[in-house]
Amino acid sequence: MYFLSFLLITVIISQNNIINPIHALSAGDQKFIQDTHNWRRSQLAGGKTHNMTGFLPTAKNMWTILYCPTCEASAQARSDMCLVANNETEIGCFLGWNETYTVKAFKTCLDNWWTEAIEYGVPTNLIMTTTGRYPIRFSQMAWANTLRVGCGITYCPNSMYPTHVFCKYNLPGNNANEKIYEPGPVCSGCPVDINGQLKCQYGLCTEF
Repeated sequence: MYFLSFLLITVIISQNNIINPIHALSAGDQKFIQDTHNWRRSQLAGGKTHNMTGFLPTAKNMWTILYCPTCEASAQARSDMCLVANNETEIGCFLGWNETYTVKAFKTCLDNWWTEAIEYGVPTNLIMTTTGRYPIRFSQMAWANTLRVGCGITYCPNSMYPTHVFCKYNLPGNNANEKIYEPGPVCSGCPVDINGQLKCQYGLCTEF
């Protein structure tokens, strides 16, 4: 069962950039989203991410995330609906200030998700349960086996919250009774190359 395969953030943003009902992200936007995820995941893998009562343990199997145009298309289609709604696979967050640039909107949203680890705390066993629903935005960003992410952004002038940001992850995380990641020595759970060396960069497992 998935608690979350999409993440929805709704933001009030002033229209000054190229935000419109069908908005293709720039290469810079896409790189920012990918790099922010990998920086956060690298910090987590190295034991440098704060929990409510200290630091989260190092990760042995945290994978690098790559940007996914197919995921973006799906996220954009959902964002273009201009619906502020939550259900079991959609999580909303509403930010009440104006912003000009898309990349800054994404930064605000991703930072907000990540700070859930401090705000709500992460279970010491790192296991998501059917009752322990939070911090599900943080845990999706941190889900070790998620390999792809893509996001969409839409200006919805008739909405109380006129700009919607939506991200889709593949593989989606927050699976009931599974760990967010496996704690242990950094990269020790990564695959090895033909020379027997761990495929690891910056504390993250790599596909290549």
